[in-house]
Amino acid sequence: MARHPTQADVQAAGSQPKHGLAMTAEPQSVDLLIEGGSVMTMDREGRYWPSASVVVDKGAILDVGPRTALKAAYDPRKTIDAAGMAVLPGFVNCHGHAGMSLIRGLAEEYPLEAWLSSAVWPLMRNARQEDTYAGARLACLEMLSSGITTFIDMWRDLPATVEAVATSGLRARLAFNMRDFDDARALESEWEQGFDALSMASPGSRISFGLSPHSLYACSETLLQRVSQAAAERRCHLQIHLAETETEVWNCRGRHGRGPVERLDDLGLLGPNLLVAHGVWLDENDCRRLAAAGASVAHNISSNLKLASGVAPLGRFRDSGLNFGLGTDSAASNNTLDPFREMRMATLLQRAVAEDPAAFSAYEAMEAATRNGAVAVGLAEQIGSIETGKRADLVLIDLDSPRLQPRIRPDRDALAELLVFAATARDVHTVLVDGEILVENRQVRTLDVSTVLSEAGRATRRLLERAATDAPPHAH
Repeated sequence: MARHPTQADVQAAGSQPKHGLAMTAEPQSVDLLIEGGSVMTMDREGRYWPSASVVVDKGAILDVGPRTALKAAYDPRKTIDAAGMAVLPGFVNCHGHAGMSLIRGLAEEYPLEAWLSSAVWPLMRNARQEDTYAGARLACLEMLSSGITTFIDMWRDLPATVEAVATSGLRARLAFNMRDFDDARALESEWEQGFDALSMASPGSRISFGLSPHSLYACSETLLQRVSQAAAERRCHLQIHLAETETEVWNCRGRHGRGPVERLDDLGLLGPNLLVAHGVWLDENDCRRLAAAGASVAHNISSNLKLASGVAPLGRFRDSGLNFGLGTDSAASNNTLDPFREMRMATLLQRAVAEDPAAFSAYEAMEAATRNGAVAVGLAEQIGSIETGKRADLVLIDLDSPRLQPRIRPDRDALAELLVFAATARDVHTVLVDGEILVENRQVRTLDVSTVLSEAGRATRRLLERAATDAPPHAH
């Protein structure tokens, strides 16, 4: 993994900005100028300007650099005054189940296996398309309000999630969550739904698709082999829960004589398009093997803590060169979809476990939530940093809040520490995806809040009513 830029590197980069100023006599006409913010690019050079601007045109970032130079070079049709704000790339949520927002707070105090088999699956098998749509829209509303611009999702009723994402304006990579539990009767149905979702969906500029077997323990070898073959042929994105609990690892070794990562390798599932969710119990060999394959991990610290699964070894990931991003998991196991909470929790827990306050920095947490998250979801060429040519997925954070004052040091690392340790989703002021303003002055423009909330409440009540009369399934 590349060396993290030092503050000296950043200052040197800031003194010689690498922006593409228009060298024309007349200012260039553009769609949008975000002017005068503290711009943290999150690019590989770690560039940061205390007062800079971002130029957006045709949904893409055209330029970024010092405020005065860009003001003279461009004639924007719209200007956003970002003075007193931090300007960041949009946060990337690397793991979640949007439809499960409906059961937030309904399945508490369970370990993972009991949580799934006794609470989540019995409740959610009663969800219909309109229910999943309501839950997914609730998740989209919350993520937009929190500064998340891209999310990865694996769940059932995929068309309902697609529709919710389309109306919200978010960017997403979606997959149908397959699981057959070695049941021959379920195998064909699960495979058809998962593969049809990949084959029949029409990817757009913001929504793309992949394959998602739930886990090694919930999928038969036949299903996993089919997934492996399809992923190889189509080079599609692949996501799977892996090494989430110690029991899962023990059971895998007992059943197959191999650890979970070795099992993935045996099945041909290791590769650069693979995103492993959780990875709490990955050992050093696992990490090196995943890193060598170019795979990534979605770190879901709040979910792992709530379900008492453990704390993933981020230092081990980093030292082995294994890329990782941050995920919220579902609102049922978190219970919020807030990247600020995930960054703060991830940083503090790594320091506590290592008994070292330098074990994991705030800036590293921000890398995981932005650029490294984009790598993890296979979208690094499009999003994750503020650079010329990338899509204009941006978040403006209002720094004029009592919890974000005083600001004594104007440097990059001080701003990262402020955002990670003090900011919350309530400080998100403006959100853009593809250059379109989706949140302005803390108001979501694409979704009607009262409608989303009331429909989600009705959907949850329907689930509970159906669950009360639901006969136990014959299997899992």
